Amino acid sequence: MIDQRLREVARAIRAADDVLLHVGRGVLGGTDLPVDALTAAVWGAPDGRFAVDRFESDPDRLWADWLEFWDDADVDPASVEPRPVHERIAELVAGDHVSTVLTENVFGLLRAAGVPAADCVEFHGRADRARCQYCSRTFDATPGATTTNRRCPTCGGTLGPGIVLAGEPPARRDRLLAYARAEHCDCYVAAGTRLAVDPTAENARHAVETGADLLVIGERTTPLDREADRRLRDDPASALARLRDALAIMG
Repeated sequence: MIDQRLREVARAIRAADDVLLHVGRGVLGGTDLPVDALTAAVWGAPDGRFAVDRFESDPDRLWADWLEFWDDADVDPASVEPRPVHERIAELVAGDHVSTVLTENVFGLLRAAGVPAADCVEFHGRADRARCQYCSRTFDATPGATTTNRRCPTCGGTLGPGIVLAGEPPARRDRLLAYARAEHCDCYVAAGTRLAVDPTAENARHAVETGADLLVIGERTTPLDREADRRLRDDPASALARLRDALAIMG
């Protein structure tokens, strides 16, 4: 049976012409990934271990620290498999219920689950990729990659981690695409994200300012809860799976 609050969210999505689904760290579908450790090491470390200015001054040292992080975590980011929730999100896209997915996930799980690249904005980059700090092109990379000869085959720039480093804005293409999709959508669904840190949260505010309905799914309070047209306090991964089922039943 579909509970009333979930039914209302499903109806709002079904009535919309263009739905943007913004998924945050709360949508993982598992606890075996070093998400908290990665967040603390990259964006929360006071020593700036993975700060963009450190990369610019000593790229080899930062890259070595990057490899060491994954070695200590005993995780190969290139081998992480999608969880059921990511497959349900891909089904929402395939079923034309969601037009765009904006994700804070850095493991490429939504792309691996089948969300097309054109419909998936990976706002914080990818841990399984290397990125040229000059031209921003990305390339396959594994934690076992050498710390030397990391040159972009396109422009010769230095390759670094594929994620957004501390003190660095998201890639310009991703910022512009997310902002444009937020402006165009008529329903913005924020699931498992705090909506507290710019520029990510800016997209939700922009969508509201341009007339979109705001649906917030998650157990934590967000700064935009009062702006929300629908508020579902629930585990976001579970809620998205049930939302997909509800939309399938509604046809």
